[in-house]
Amino acid sequence: MKRNRALLFDADPGTLLAMRCELEGADFSVTTTGDAEEAWSIFIVHQPDVVVVKLSPSQPLAIKLIRRIRGEAASWVPVIVTAAERGSEVLDAAFAAGQEAATQLLHLPRDLGRIALAATDATQLDVHNLRERRRRRLYHDLRRALLECNGVISHVAEQMGEDRATIYYHLKKFGLY
Repeated sequence: MKRNRALLFDADPGTLLAMRCELEGADFSVTTTGDAEEAWSIFIVHQPDVVVVKLSPSQPLAIKLIRRIRGEAASWVPVIVTAAERGSEVLDAAFAAGQEAATQLLHLPRDLGRIALAATDATQLDVHNLRERRRRRLYHDLRRALLECNGVISHVAEQMGEDRATIYYHLKKFGLY
């Protein structure tokens, strides 16, 4: 079986190492860099199956890298954008980089454990597995929210933007409650 290739771009070596460990644990072949020009060269030469880019206000080159990737003929390559900040400024920057530049947006450090799942999902766009991937993502999100909200269903529902009955149904279905 072919290993998927991932390219990670972030100026912070600690975050790069953490993301690398997550992806290698999911059997990805990972290349990391903190330099935008080097990332572009790696993208052209190695043609990764997924690119993970960390956005931050202090790293304007990340947006330029995403624009270059989206401008290339290989713009079908999924780009997962990570950000330490939550807010519209980061989202606006990600989506301003190109038409649907970000395949998915994850918030660090909270979503660090989801990087491997998001990268795997992005590289396996098989319609037959779509339902299973959504089920796994819902399970993971519910489990995380349940822990963060100390088991209070109304808080989980509020955090996930659902009503309590729906959350209760899914928790029971997954055996989490």
